[in-house]
Amino acid sequence: MKKKISLVCLIVLAISCIALAACQVNNLQLTFVVDGNSYAVIETTGAETITIPDNPQKEGYVFSGWFWDEGAWEKPFTANSLLNAPISSDMSIYAKFDAFLRNQIQTAQSIIYAFSIKDHSMGATFKLYDDRQFCNGHRTVTMGMPIGYLISGNYSEENNLQMILEARAQVGGNFLAGIATDENDPNTEIDNLATKLCYALEHQYVPPQNFYGIGGMKIFRDLIWLMQGMM
Repeated sequence: MKKKISLVCLIVLAISCIALAACQVNNLQLTFVVDGNSYAVIETTGAETITIPDNPQKEGYVFSGWFWDEGAWEKPFTANSLLNAPISSDMSIYAKFDAFLRNQIQTAQSIIYAFSIKDHSMGATFKLYDDRQFCNGHRTVTMGMPIGYLISGNYSEENNLQMILEARAQVGGNFLAGIATDENDPNTEIDNLATKLCYALEHQYVPPQNFYGIGGMKIFRDLIWLMQGMM
């Protein structure tokens, strides 16, 4: 009888030790820091895949990712970073914000975009750029600037792309000074673009909105209204 009681006690003790060890494994904390303030705290074993907090927002800046090294910004932190570099003590992770859109793009007088047509589009980089422009709130940082394009490819055959560029300028409140391509006479087209751009800057020309401008802004307004409870 005593042996049975001892065996039961040993089993209970072993289970308790295992449970205690399991509890102690998850006692490390990762603190995600935004501008010196704690943004989120995650418990971790120190060597696992984690769930990264939602991207923080900062008016006028673009979130560029989480980093181990504040100031240097040479060691990015991702969901799998602890698998490659396990930790044995509490650590802090820092948010980096890019002021490029605010300091360089928004302060410009005009913008000239350049791209090569690929798969009938401007490419994914433009989508990323346009998304990040809304760090200025519900307005793009280039709102009201005259713009132009330098395009390589058969632009004259890309009807959908032509519509997109016109609508992009209209919704952004931008005067589309011109589009120069390398199809026929690029030098003359670039000169024409430059002449119209200078005129727009000198006279502060703002074109009237057409269907794309009015309709596009109404669609955007309705989308913001629909998503207000999610933002």
